[in-house]
Amino acid sequence: MAKRNRVSNQTAVETLPEVEKRTGTFEITVRDDDKNIVYERSIDLAVKTGNVEDGPVPFTFDFVPSLATLLKYLGADLSEDQETFLQEALKGSEKTGEAVAKLLKGFNDATEATAQRNAYSALYQSKKPRDVESITNTWAGMIRGMVANTPGSTVQSCIDTLKTALPNFPQDFTVATYNAAKLPGRKSGS
Repeated sequence: MAKRNRVSNQTAVETLPEVEKRTGTFEITVRDDDKNIVYERSIDLAVKTGNVEDGPVPFTFDFVPSLATLLKYLGADLSEDQETFLQEALKGSEKTGEAVAKLLKGFNDATEATAQRNAYSALYQSKKPRDVESITNTWAGMIRGMVANTPGSTVQSCIDTLKTALPNFPQDFTVATYNAAKLPGRKSGS
């Protein structure tokens, strides 16, 4: 499947007046390792506290109303004649109309689900408690990426660079800390 250019597609979407911005909501509960709730947004909590801010989290998504708009949304450059042809050709039978409606519903449902999943994930990640091990593993993953993508670099040179360049990089981070980290695809200490 070919990748879409997100930047040019976003620009195209912004210029399509037929694409509606719709809003949905989701509930979320984030717990720590001891199963204590550290963040929650739900209808039940809003009712209990009487605070609307404790209610479900809103998110927005694009809703595409027609096949021609869907094609343009996906990057097609349709002339007025082509749009008219599509509209007229699809009026032909009841089954064709049902098929187009199913196609649009599937696309719009997927767009809504993706927007909800992205909003949920971003909020969850921002509220999830961080322990020292997960922070260490994150830094070690960054160093591994630097070593892999920078010819001639070493773990030590990358640590030194991060200590200089990033004020929040832990100054006590060493090669031993890196080696002890649990990175995907590598056993701890190897």
